[in-house]
Amino acid sequence: MNRKHSIDLLRVMGAVAVVMLHAITAPVVNYSGELPMSLRINLNALEILLGWVVPIFLMITGYCLSNKKECTYKYCFEHVKKYIAVLFTIGLFYALLEEAYGAMKNGMPVFSLSVLGRSLLRVINGDLWAHMWFVYMIIGIYLVMPVIHSFMQTGERNIYILTALLFVFTIVLPQINEASPLNISVDFPLGGYLFYVCFGGMIRKCGVKKWFYYFTVVCGIISFVTMVVTHAKIGRFDNKHPLVSIAAMFVFVVISELDIKGNKLLYEIAASTWGIYLIHPIFFNVGIKLFNIDLLSHMPYLKLSCCFVVVFLLSFGITWVLRRMPFFKNIL
Repeated sequence: MNRKHSIDLLRVMGAVAVVMLHAITAPVVNYSGELPMSLRINLNALEILLGWVVPIFLMITGYCLSNKKECTYKYCFEHVKKYIAVLFTIGLFYALLEEAYGAMKNGMPVFSLSVLGRSLLRVINGDLWAHMWFVYMIIGIYLVMPVIHSFMQTGERNIYILTALLFVFTIVLPQINEASPLNISVDFPLGGYLFYVCFGGMIRKCGVKKWFYYFTVVCGIISFVTMVVTHAKIGRFDNKHPLVSIAAMFVFVVISELDIKGNKLLYEIAASTWGIYLIHPIFFNVGIKLFNIDLLSHMPYLKLSCCFVVVFLLSFGITWVLRRMPFFKNIL
């Protein structure tokens, strides 16, 4: 199977975007002072422009899984086991940190069997750091993926119909309900996230027609501009908002269609994307919550930029090392 380097580039872009996104949101959420309006608007605009990152990760998943000749439950269960291992190692570590520091005595974290028990309960209940929701969601995606994969072998027409139905009923319809007195409910598994997976699969199986490429470009640019103009003072959109979906489709289609040459650095960062996603929040949580590092007063743009670069490099470096260890190379 020939490796498509544009998909590696999308992975790298996703890793950069998610670290940048949290480099913005973590300091703002934990800031006790009043942000100048100009700074708030600029950070909101940047947050909006990075809103495509979660949909892109799911589109890549759909693209890669649809590229496989077989996508059996045996194959998917192996991935599910990997994600469960992530929850009970990295997720448990984060839960232990929360519980231990929440039960501090004499200024020191407390580690005990009761702390371990509460931490395990956090993992089971999904009460972990915010970014870990993705792990639970992707488990659900893999559990239904063999069915979706089999359906996608039935012909392009069926793929188009399924993807269109998911877009209408899980992306557009909820927004119509929210903006009107209507309350039309048609339930699909995993909501709009399954649409992103199917869209990535559709692009891989059916290709990108010329008219659709330019249509996506135009709609994507309009979506980005509309989101920034209308919400720069308010904040980012939900991952399943129609404008976010269109913007993500634009990014995915344009980048995936690039004909680029790969190199070792691109491959190494792309292969480390999952680890970067899992590891990077620890630096924000420790730095901002534990050491009270202030990134927003006095030269905020410079400090936020430096914070992003340092956290990204540290996350990549740690992932690179862990991926060469027997246990972690199988889950990162």
